[in-house]
Amino acid sequence: MRHRFHVDVTTVTETDAKDIVTTTTTYTKIWGELHPVDLRESDVLNRSVIRPSHRLITRYRADLPDSFTLVLQPGLRRFTNHGELNVDERNAELHILLTEIPKAE
Repeated sequence: MRHRFHVDVTTVTETDAKDIVTTTTTYTKIWGELHPVDLRESDVLNRSVIRPSHRLITRYRADLPDSFTLVLQPGLRRFTNHGELNVDERNAELHILLTEIPKAE
């Protein structure tokens, strides 16, 4: 496994003064191999407007939250997830489809 990622979870809460507070916390850290997704493969995997740009291959984890952001250490690249695939449902390998979040200038 080549890359170390932080799994970040964003929580939105409302204060007593009706202010919206957004908090991002690191849920866990994982190791995985990051690969670009071929456009033909992307068309087959996802026919919506948002197409995955990368695939992360990692060991199986049953405890990942439904919605999360992956941050490549040292925090230079961020990815949103579009779904996980438990390969052959063997609970050994997990493929996570990702889209890279552009950096704010």
